[in-house]
Amino acid sequence: LFGLSFGLSFSTLINRIFLGFDSLINGAVLLFILIDFSMIKLRNHKIFNLKEKLKKYRVLFSALATVFLGLIFLSLYGKNIFSLIPNLIDGLLYPFGTGRVGLTVAENKQPFLNDWIGQTGKIFFWLFFGGLITLGIKIAKKIKQNEKAILFGIIWIIFISGILFSRISPSSAFDGVNFISKLFYIGSIILFFGYLIYIYFKVRISIRPELIILFSWMFFMLISARGAIRLFFVITPFVCFSAGFFIVNLFNSVKKTKDDLLKMLLVIIIILVVIGALFSFNNFVKATSVQAEFTGPSANLQWQKAMSWVRENTPKGSIFVHWWDYGHWVTYLGERPVITDGGHGVGYWDHLIGRYLLTTPEPETALSFMKSHDVSYLLIDPSDIGKYPAYSSIGSDETGNDRFSQINIMVSNPQQTTETKDGTVRIYQVGSFLDGDIVYELEGNQIFLPAGRAAIGGILLETKQEENEITFKQPAGAFVYNQKQTDIPIRYLYFNNEFKDFGTGLNAVVYIIPMVQQSNQGIQIDNLGAGIYLSPKNMNSLFAQLYLLNDPLGQYPTIKLAHSEPDPTIDLLNSQGANLNEFVYFNGIRGPMKIWKVDYPSNILEREEFLRTSGNFAEFDDLKFTI
Repeated sequence: LFGLSFGLSFSTLINRIFLGFDSLINGAVLLFILIDFSMIKLRNHKIFNLKEKLKKYRVLFSALATVFLGLIFLSLYGKNIFSLIPNLIDGLLYPFGTGRVGLTVAENKQPFLNDWIGQTGKIFFWLFFGGLITLGIKIAKKIKQNEKAILFGIIWIIFISGILFSRISPSSAFDGVNFISKLFYIGSIILFFGYLIYIYFKVRISIRPELIILFSWMFFMLISARGAIRLFFVITPFVCFSAGFFIVNLFNSVKKTKDDLLKMLLVIIIILVVIGALFSFNNFVKATSVQAEFTGPSANLQWQKAMSWVRENTPKGSIFVHWWDYGHWVTYLGERPVITDGGHGVGYWDHLIGRYLLTTPEPETALSFMKSHDVSYLLIDPSDIGKYPAYSSIGSDETGNDRFSQINIMVSNPQQTTETKDGTVRIYQVGSFLDGDIVYELEGNQIFLPAGRAAIGGILLETKQEENEITFKQPAGAFVYNQKQTDIPIRYLYFNNEFKDFGTGLNAVVYIIPMVQQSNQGIQIDNLGAGIYLSPKNMNSLFAQLYLLNDPLGQYPTIKLAHSEPDPTIDLLNSQGANLNEFVYFNGIRGPMKIWKVDYPSNILEREEFLRTSGNFAEFDDLKFTI
């Protein structure tokens, strides 16, 4: 309710607190409490004066009244009551949704049971599972009829197994996606709560309040465990509690057991359980110690230096744009406002940045988007090379594919390098499926290589050393389809800040970079050892043209490089005389963080559409961006 003092309207608060799908339970519980409380207080009134045999159904009447009034209330607020059940099922199956933004955030990934066991260890997981069984047994003991108590125990095991074991691994019969997995999961929940309602009205039950609290805690934690990797933080306290609950109740069982044989068996089990718990505890201590020892700021040295430059060299209030991952770092370390950050306040802008900025082949589109948001600086981080599949997917049209691509890193294999009379032929290994169809005429024959089925296996490049200069012959891509290799010439080559156009060939780029290797003999540098392959689909993107190739075609004359923060390792090697360029392959690709000052030609239009907070994929493709 304090939201009213922060400018939120009453209707907005009602929607957030009671009527949103994730908060609907709040409104339902509040309404039930009010109705049930009223029935208790007015139980002597002739309307509510139920017959003695019907009094135990008061809760059912309250629940039915809650549903009836709730549906009326939702209808008055324009909510589609018929979507509640499908939304509920989707919420259970995909708690973080199926949207592109949610699914490309690593910590939002839905875990498998094997992921969970990998975090806790097998021993501790089964101790946790034992705690769940123990909780069910304790609840079952409160059911007065033995046959119903036994049946409750069986259904309880099915219930928790349905939640835990319906999503074991991608290769399992229970992969969480197929029909049998979903049936096991949803069916076990329906079966359990259906039986729970049945015995509530048929059998006398006297359950201590703490068991009800533990059951509620357990249910929501098990559902959360299927939700997202990030929720492992949330469920950890319950997992630890459950394991301890199991061990403590084993001790109590030994104390209460009078049968000597059973007591001996329980003692043996306790000894094994305690040994397993101590073993798990020791592993946790070691893992935590190692993790703590090597944990540092998430913003590394490169980021700290770059943000120091930002604070000291850019005007306060200058707006930065970049992929959303870095928003909080720029805000708090660089002390500058940003368009997007990890809070995803406007998730739609993630799509707009992915499509109309980072992957756009049209400079005027990027300039119009940035001008509409009054952007002063553009920032690209080297990790964006590996994130290209994420933001090109988010930036794609409704098919999710028209921009989807990846930046391929390639490494030459010295064992495949051959000497010829004219020079040296290197083979750079790529090994990636094509991100788009290739149609190319080669020696009078039309070559067709389909996306997703054909692959580029490698790049063939012949070089010749002439005094202190390296000359290149036109590179060729080795493409494989239906177990047949086809070599197609590549039109563009980039090396040592020079962009070479061979005039003909496939519209792709081979970017040659140094490879650094460390051995007992020290550091070895091969200036031609690695490279980057830019496909016809991504070579014209702003990311490729501006960040990787330094605008070789002069398409971005008003976007000037203001600062380039080198990779610390490359900087160290250069200080020792290595003379490396900005991109190097050393235990993976390493490159600079670049920051550009953005100015705008007078013919670039501001489009208010880019300020919208929601919309469809690729909705603004047909807009005009220049006068």
